[in-house]
Amino acid sequence: MTHKKNERWQYHHWFQAFPPDGASIWCHKMVYFNSAGNFHSRQYPNGITLRLITKGTGWLETLGNHYTLRKGCLFLAMPGTLINMGDESSSPWEWWEYQLSGPDVPGYLNALKLNINHPVINVKINKVLLLLKKMLVLFESEHKDNYKLISYLYEILSVCGAGNAARESVAHDNTRQTVEIAKSIIHSQVANNININDVCKQMKISRSTLLRYFNEHENLTPVAYLQLCKLKNAEKLLVGTDLPIKEIAHNCGYNTDKHFINSFTKSHAISPNSWRKKNTQL
Repeated sequence: MTHKKNERWQYHHWFQAFPPDGASIWCHKMVYFNSAGNFHSRQYPNGITLRLITKGTGWLETLGNHYTLRKGCLFLAMPGTLINMGDESSSPWEWWEYQLSGPDVPGYLNALKLNINHPVINVKINKVLLLLKKMLVLFESEHKDNYKLISYLYEILSVCGAGNAARESVAHDNTRQTVEIAKSIIHSQVANNININDVCKQMKISRSTLLRYFNEHENLTPVAYLQLCKLKNAEKLLVGTDLPIKEIAHNCGYNTDKHFINSFTKSHAISPNSWRKKNTQL
């Protein structure tokens, strides 16, 4: 975390260096800002930035347009686009922001109905702020769950994107986002013996629809993807811990160690114990 302050404002920001494998959207920076009033900034943002005003009232000028920004406003700042902004002395700002990257960011902004010509929307502040604070917990955690972080990004979209759109509507509007949500759920719950029916229930989507979306974007079935995640997790535990095979099987969501051994051997053409010995040799 980096902390900056003067007599008029305080600024904290946190960074995440690299997205997880396969992520098509990523949050690499978060900021908390607190003003004492009469704050003014003229800037060219260095990344695609969304800022949520949680307290205070102020103004934004960009591309010749003037906007009033108050509690509950979410506004977009784009790289290379000059923004001029400030708050009122009697109603100082507090805001949270997050910066996005990845090929799915345009679709994310489109679902929020945000662009450089329409940079401000009103959102359900309490729900969005709760999700941003959950994201911050992951930023500060030593044991980061990057896929859960992505899941929170899409939950923000569900809360405030396309009016009152729920996650099911988001899924129909953007099939790629649906796949990313499913992947996030699988990764975050892979050790809990989750199955594809559980994923579909959480997302309020049919199994056949999820299958079609996975075939379109991942070129494999959801079940196959879940199996890959289990095996990848098993590989990490085999070389990174001294856990016995039975515990690894349990931690990777297998009902029995026999089921795990059979699945691993079929996939790797070698038993888990033999694979562990081979890959932990100096």
